[in-house]
Amino acid sequence: MKIDKIEFIAFVHKMSCLEYSYFLIKNGHNNIDLVPEQDEEITSIINKSLHRRLIVLSRKSFNSATIKLSNEAQLIYDTLKKYEYLIDI
Repeated sequence: MKIDKIEFIAFVHKMSCLEYSYFLIKNGHNNIDLVPEQDEEITSIINKSLHRRLIVLSRKSFNSATIKLSNEAQLIYDTLKKYEYLIDI
């Protein structure tokens, strides 16, 4: 999978805000209810710092205009993409 470099960097930066958005949701500042599975997965994403792992896995491609994601990087990207909406709220 190939992604535009600017879009990729913006996405990773955006996902670095997931922990703060999750904190707001857990403390009642946003009216979002997460099911236990989502709660566990988001906690796991935050604890494993998957947005940083995504950068490390894609660092070889930073010299080109597009970034080619490995299979592992694509799995991480897809996992993070599921929770992108939490940051937009």
